[in-house]
Amino acid sequence: MAQSIQTITGEMFCGATASGAERLLALCGEIDELNVFPVPDGDTGTNMSMTLSAGAEAAKRLPAGCGAGEACAAVSAAMLGAARGNSGVILSLIFGGFSESCREKDRLDGASLAAAMRAGADAAYGGVAEPKEGTMLTVARSAAEAAERAAKAGGDVLAVLKSALSEGRNALSRTPEQLPVLKKAGVVDAGGRGFTAVLEGMYGFLTGGAEAFADAHFAAPDLAAFTEEDIRFPYCAEFLIEKVGSLTTEEIRESFSALGDSLVVREDGDTLKIHLHTDRPEEALRLSLNIGQPKRVKIENMRSQLKERKAKSADTGEKKQTGIVAVCSGRGLREVFEELGCDGVVDGGRTMNPSARDILEKCAESGAETVFVLPDNPNVVMAARQAARLSEGRHIVVIPTQTVPQGIAAAIAFDPSLPAEKAKEEMEAAAHRVGTGQLTCASRDSTFAGTHIKKGQVIALKEGKLLSVHERFTDGAVELASALAGPETSVITLFAGQDSDRDETEEIEEKLKEDYPFAEVAVVYGGQPVYPYFISAES
Repeated sequence: MAQSIQTITGEMFCGATASGAERLLALCGEIDELNVFPVPDGDTGTNMSMTLSAGAEAAKRLPAGCGAGEACAAVSAAMLGAARGNSGVILSLIFGGFSESCREKDRLDGASLAAAMRAGADAAYGGVAEPKEGTMLTVARSAAEAAERAAKAGGDVLAVLKSALSEGRNALSRTPEQLPVLKKAGVVDAGGRGFTAVLEGMYGFLTGGAEAFADAHFAAPDLAAFTEEDIRFPYCAEFLIEKVGSLTTEEIRESFSALGDSLVVREDGDTLKIHLHTDRPEEALRLSLNIGQPKRVKIENMRSQLKERKAKSADTGEKKQTGIVAVCSGRGLREVFEELGCDGVVDGGRTMNPSARDILEKCAESGAETVFVLPDNPNVVMAARQAARLSEGRHIVVIPTQTVPQGIAAAIAFDPSLPAEKAKEEMEAAAHRVGTGQLTCASRDSTFAGTHIKKGQVIALKEGKLLSVHERFTDGAVELASALAGPETSVITLFAGQDSDRDETEEIEEKLKEDYPFAEVAVVYGGQPVYPYFISAES
């Protein structure tokens, strides 16, 4: 364990940010449960996690040896673009102020760390139209004040951060006495809990230990105390805008404040992030268009979110023992997994790999104690395993399916009555009995594995490796099926993607039925991108 750290380098800050993001991700579900302010929509942990994770991803792309100021600026900029929800935008404000404070610094010592934390808290207060005590703002300010006291006493980086964490926790415990809605629900502030989680992760990284995490869990709120009518402004509107107008930040704040509450504004150069709760989302959108070019717009109905949250909370039956989460892309494939009883489907696959956070969130939504994850792509297996490592209070088991057809076979084989280990064996065995191939078109002239391929030609891949090249999908399908099927094959499935042609699909289907009369031939309109066709053979 580190006893003393005099300065933080850019690389150390990146590592600490990643650790803070992992800590938030691990506690995401718990923090969501605490969420009752400003509205009980149950997404504070999710929003904060997604916001900071974007910063952590940006940090990974920085060169080794980067300065602390450079690292902070990269993290802050990424968080601005990704900020979600009231809590996420406020967290991005904190990191924005922190970044401004250390813009020119190569390293941060105890004093500059404390000053940056104070700048972050001040920026958050300045960005919120109507700051409320008993929230993340209070926790961040209290942590910064403790950091300043420790730095003034000559404390190094660890002493400053430890003091900030300790006082942040104390401030969090006092939030129910400061905000009546928290006392009514019997909870601490969710955003404040999220902020202490970030400090825990950072401190844990710098000390090399997990003792920073050893704090008590917090009780969930009594949702019966809230009604949909309590949410005066039902729409959560968020705008990421490339500013081109001449309006000042204060003028922008004044314009939007007339439309609702929970207004948070963060401006960084020509980029503007606005968060607002309103009953006139169309008017908020019109205002955003007057300011500049919206790069991202999100509008959600918080009354519907509360209704869904209460419905889940009202389920008083026995806790679900096992569940399944699958990863795929394509409406048809999603429907297949849902019909097979999957508790959640994560959008992803080739060229759009989901993060561990995305997978962990779906696992939490399942409500099951043990969740089997079907990655259905070799590039997703690592993220699924990371989600399993980060999960707290829930056992995540990764079935390393390499393709969607393998995932479907595993889902079909799933038996919730079996013990988890036995169910895992059955699902893995079912996946291994499935051979898979893909058909796609070459986007350019190339040479692959010694084979010359012209733009527009059909490429047949067996288990991800080049099998053959053709002029027509039908010919490629015949060749691929021949390589996959054998005397013991019982089912051949053709998965038609979003770029498939229905007439050609029917032609392939008829050809497969003709060539393999001993097998059942099925067609699934999966709608997957990249590959117009998957073909699987199961014995």
